[in-house]
Amino acid sequence: MHAHIVRPFTIRYNIPSVPGNIFYFSNRIKSSTGGIISEGPPSATSNNNGRAVMNLKVNNPFTVTKLAFNSILNYPSNSAAFSNFIVSGCLTTGLVSPDLDDDNDGIPDVIEGGGVDPSADADGDGTQNFIDADYPGFVDTNGDGVNDNFDQDKDGIPNHLDLDSDNDGIPDVVESFGVNTNGDGRIDNYTDTDADGLSQNVDANNTGQASSGNGLGAIDTDGDGIPNYIDLDSDNDGIPDVAEAYGTDTNNDGKIDGYTDTDGDGYSDNVDGDVGNDGVAENAVNSLLRTGADTNNDGRADSFIYKNADTDSKPNPYDIDSDGDGITDVLEAGFTDVNLNGIVDGAINASGWNTLISSYGSLTLPNRDGTGRVNLYDIDADDDGIPDNIEGLATTNYLLPTYVDTDGDGIDNSYDDINGFGGKGINPVNTDGDAYPDYLDFDTDGDGVIDRNEGNDFNFNKVPDDKVTLTGVDTDSDGLDDRFDADNLSAKVTSAYMGNGGTFSGPASPGSITVVQKSKTLNTDRDWRAVEYVLNCDFISFRASLTKELVNLNWIAICKEQVDNYIIERSLDGIYFYRLQNVAGKKLINENESYATTDDVNAVTQAKIYYRVKAISANGKTKYTATLFVLKAKEVKTLQILPNPIRKHLLVAINSNTTSQGQFTIIDATGNTVLKFTELVSKGYNVISYNNTSNLADGIYYLQLHIGKDYFVEKFIKKQ
Repeated sequence: MHAHIVRPFTIRYNIPSVPGNIFYFSNRIKSSTGGIISEGPPSATSNNNGRAVMNLKVNNPFTVTKLAFNSILNYPSNSAAFSNFIVSGCLTTGLVSPDLDDDNDGIPDVIEGGGVDPSADADGDGTQNFIDADYPGFVDTNGDGVNDNFDQDKDGIPNHLDLDSDNDGIPDVVESFGVNTNGDGRIDNYTDTDADGLSQNVDANNTGQASSGNGLGAIDTDGDGIPNYIDLDSDNDGIPDVAEAYGTDTNNDGKIDGYTDTDGDGYSDNVDGDVGNDGVAENAVNSLLRTGADTNNDGRADSFIYKNADTDSKPNPYDIDSDGDGITDVLEAGFTDVNLNGIVDGAINASGWNTLISSYGSLTLPNRDGTGRVNLYDIDADDDGIPDNIEGLATTNYLLPTYVDTDGDGIDNSYDDINGFGGKGINPVNTDGDAYPDYLDFDTDGDGVIDRNEGNDFNFNKVPDDKVTLTGVDTDSDGLDDRFDADNLSAKVTSAYMGNGGTFSGPASPGSITVVQKSKTLNTDRDWRAVEYVLNCDFISFRASLTKELVNLNWIAICKEQVDNYIIERSLDGIYFYRLQNVAGKKLINENESYATTDDVNAVTQAKIYYRVKAISANGKTKYTATLFVLKAKEVKTLQILPNPIRKHLLVAINSNTTSQGQFTIIDATGNTVLKFTELVSKGYNVISYNNTSNLADGIYYLQLHIGKDYFVEKFIKKQ
């Protein structure tokens, strides 16, 4: 008699209390050319009554014995001892009963075969269904001999033998919410008292194969008809599962990079908790996604403690609001969701992933603050200390989270309008109407003062003297800097000073210490959103130039309200500004007003000095210029655009050898002139802010500068 080995496997002794013998006659391996290679037995083996080439006497625990893929194990037909063993992965005749779950992931083979046992022989021709060329619908696009219909990732290992059937780096057992704490890809707490191959913790009976049930089943989180274990985007937010588990996928194919599989279990070695399948999870720490324990022994994980940004009931790949801020992942990733149901718009492919997004050669998700995780796993995406949940809703419409998710899709009940998978979530508000909604806007009201100052007057003295510099430390990795994090054991998104409807009665145990104060009685909103208290005044230009130790500051404004005075503010770090001097306003209406002043920086030792100008009306309304800087050190290019790409303002840095009128010309990518302007360029280092570029369309432009006989060109990009 013989068994045909369809994958590398370990002979498992099924009745630990009764020692037994395996009679190993030969291990003949089929070569790539179809020939048979005879192998001798492993070393240090003995005969059994003079009859067998190899005799393994097995007790518990036992020595692991592996047989190679596609090999033939011969054994004597009169060996009663074999009845005490399960030989997983074999097509057997009279050896043992068929194994309902060949890869021990808790998902029965029939489920992984789409309703068919891939290892069965439907037409009785002696060839298993998954390698039978005349099986109905057989297709083999990569020529590996395995029916692609049974092999989702086409790695040559059919799904029912593959611990990671879609090669996204997350094992099938975890994608079906089964327990797998050590990352080996096999269901934990395995026992099989009825010898049907399906672990008892997911087996519907204890009496053999019949009525054993569906095990973990084919969980399909997003309901797209493609079960999670073969779905590259299990929640249909457009972000592949491998990325949501913080795995590496540089070519954006939805599969884990660096795939190698030395133990032939379909689970890439770099994320396989047990490389070698020897029962030792030596690589557990590198497993892409493990689960918490299963205390009630139902085979399902009680918790997901890894790759779960908001620490709720589902890890990121199956959660459409991964950080729990109320804003869906699809919006935070910058994808399209016109109907606001939390699911990316557009068709999906056979792997369950958006057709358009999956066609990109690479995928870079937005990270507004440039630190830590990308926006969708960051509860303070702009690093202003005000959680995105608070900034996402208008103040008067604010609604506290319940921290309850009845339908289990990841959206808090407060923001979920669908009873079932999907939901609107928070549609982010944009107070000043610029390119960024409030939760991504460093200056939400556009008044020139950053939100980190306007939202965090901790001592309520109406003076920006609080310590709001970022520590650069985020102990709980939720995206909220420790400077503002009130609870480093959770990803709470609240403030004690923001309650339902915009009251100042927030939760007693908030996530952030932000106070989002309202310091002026005339304001109808909190300081960081007080748009109506902004002076109706436009700064046409603002420039700073350094000549020797003297900084020349010049600006032109046109205002629809009278300006009482201008306050010049200086900073040595770009965050804390202090009043330097006052310049009286000319109190003109709808006319260009030109102003100039100087600052002696001889005593300043810092290399970089920042300036801004604040216009103030008699009734206290204010408006700021952009922030400029000068460099006392002269290691700068002759012409620079800072930053590049530009958004609202064009900031030009010029290091000039002479004082002269500079002729500036902006040309688009087709060669057409779109803007011209003239500015005085002083000898030394100059920074000029030009505001009339805000109406430029997105695209590539060239700035030409003529100073006397000198000519310079700098390329820049306009981006909203």
